[in-house]
Amino acid sequence: MNAREILDSVISTLNTATAVPDGGGSTPAQRDNFDTLPAASRLKLERLISDRAAAYAAYRAASDREQEARVELGRVSGLAQRQREARQGFSLSFQGGEQKEDAADAEARIDAPVEAAKRAVQVAVDARERAAERQSAFAFLEGVETWLRRTATPGASFREAKIDPGTVKVKGEIAAEVAKIRSRIERIEADFAKAEGAPTPAADLKARAFAEIDRIADAGALKVHPASRSAEPLGLARKLALGTGNGGSIVGTGGADIFVWLLRDQLKAAVASQIDALPQENALSDDAREAEFRTIAAERLELERLEEAFITLAEANGQTITRRYDLDPRAFLEIEA
Repeated sequence: MNAREILDSVISTLNTATAVPDGGGSTPAQRDNFDTLPAASRLKLERLISDRAAAYAAYRAASDREQEARVELGRVSGLAQRQREARQGFSLSFQGGEQKEDAADAEARIDAPVEAAKRAVQVAVDARERAAERQSAFAFLEGVETWLRRTATPGASFREAKIDPGTVKVKGEIAAEVAKIRSRIERIEADFAKAEGAPTPAADLKARAFAEIDRIADAGALKVHPASRSAEPLGLARKLALGTGNGGSIVGTGGADIFVWLLRDQLKAAVASQIDALPQENALSDDAREAEFRTIAAERLELERLEEAFITLAEANGQTITRRYDLDPRAFLEIEA
């Protein structure tokens, strides 16, 4: 599991505590996931979903226009080719006397519609790319909607957690402030990766390794009943046997666990020596690692809330700042965790 997956897991765990009962008693058939949101959050989400639909429609229209422009280019290119073939071997005649059209002028005349069609294609391509860029600005909504479907259970609601725009201090350009926050978020992601790869304390590793050895050794231990009259009091042949089961799978250990039993202490000593040689700088136990994940996740969420406040402020000033596709839905929806 990488740092991004762990971050998502931690956030998902935190999210399970986000919804609180509202006592409404509504059935799932009577309400959708948006009903769990505060009015302002729902309005914000629905407005951007509507904007996304408009952006998609604009992209489809731009794609259609590009296709039409390419078809037209193909048509005029074919016509130009036929005109070139037709003028070979004869000249144009004009009233007032016979005159041959200059070759360069003829070529320019034939090429003019083609060049115009090429320009039209380029204009259409540029328009389609702008529409695609606009549409991609709403990529984050898919994550928000998925989060709502997973988290917003029937009969629950979310509390508003909005940063007061009046408390947001802008020291320069809003876009520059957002860039600073995003730089800090990137550093937090690096902190997650660092915590993820932190060494396990030697004592924990030894305890787990020794327990693993003990489990196998106990299964392989040879035992003799004091009243046994068998010719095989150890059942050794059975323990050493290897067979095949259904589908050709191997059945039995071939006595490997017996040797672990015999060499239990030597194995532990060898493993302990190996673990002692491992790096221990910044080692984290499972509990400490999980606490680190939660601390970093909480810090990240606070940064994302501030980021959203700046973006909202920019929108109020007529400036558009594209949201990150992997933003925390709680920050965008401005709801309490």
